[in-house]
Amino acid sequence: MTNERTRPLIAVYGSAQPQPGDELYEEAYRLGRLLAEAGFDVMSGGYYGTMAAVSRGAHEGGGRVVGVTMAIFDPRPPNEWVHETTHTPGFPERLRTLTEMADAYIALRGGIGTLTEVAYTWGLMQTGAMRPKPFILLGAPWRRLLALLQEDDFRIAPHHYNLLTVIEDVDAAVQHLRDQLGV
Repeated sequence: MTNERTRPLIAVYGSAQPQPGDELYEEAYRLGRLLAEAGFDVMSGGYYGTMAAVSRGAHEGGGRVVGVTMAIFDPRPPNEWVHETTHTPGFPERLRTLTEMADAYIALRGGIGTLTEVAYTWGLMQTGAMRPKPFILLGAPWRRLLALLQEDDFRIAPHHYNLLTVIEDVDAAVQHLRDQLGV
């Protein structure tokens, strides 16, 4: 991985399950393309599903694509749109790499892996282990999940919710990052 960056790098978290034609896949593709066209590069887990979709969109939009892969998945190759690969031994190192390298984060709807990425990144910012960076949760289901956490009193301080921004629309999410990062 080269350290010569000229564009902000956005980590995108999402599911490996969606296929071309699925709503989540198409949303991730559009997100990647719009991010690249707006002047951002994209980083993801580098494999399939929404990771491939955001990679493809960013690649086709003229952006650089970084995949953070894991040895536990060897010999699975990264998706074909990844320009650079950072290969990590496992999930803890992958999480650390994604959070440390990124200038901002976007979480798509996903499964347990996506929830882990969200909780890890949010936790680092909440504890002060990492300075706060723009963190978008894309889609209405995130708003419902956060409301449930607040209603059921999971002992999350109200001001810690301010570290997250729920945005339901891809265009608005990209504009929010442009505003936040001055791109």
